[in-house]
Amino acid sequence: MVVRLVAAYPSVDAAAVEVTVKAAYDAFHHARVRAFVPILVERRSRRALDTARRTAPGRASGPEKG
Repeated sequence: MVVRLVAAYPSVDAAAVEVTVKAAYDAFHHARVRAFVPILVERRSRRALDTARRTAPGRASGPEKG
């Protein structure tokens, strides 16, 4: 998943993507139903990365191609 997100967000440092994914996984640490955790983690990570990219100074606000 990290590799896919790094490719989707080339303007974001790979280490920042890893930290974002780890934080998203940590948010679901106590989830009772684990089957959908990877999907939820990816969605949460993409939302966080989109927000960070939009609010970063000097960054384009349009979606990245990928």
